[in-house]
Amino acid sequence: MELINAGRMKDQISEEMKMLLYSIRKEHPGSGALSIEKHLRERGIKISHNKIHRILKEVMIRKI
Repeated sequence: MELINAGRMKDQISEEMKMLLYSIRKEHPGSGALSIEKHLRERGIKISHNKIHRILKEVMIRKI
């Protein structure tokens, strides 16, 4: 017996939210996922730092 698609489903983040995330990253180039999460929360947007890190990793601009 084989499991297909095991685990939790990933929440999709809209392209608009991704563009906002990228703009914050451009404003603060040295910031990582935690500080981007803080900037988003100041604007009233709640996205976990793990999701932010995953999105940044997709485009290879994560802080090393």
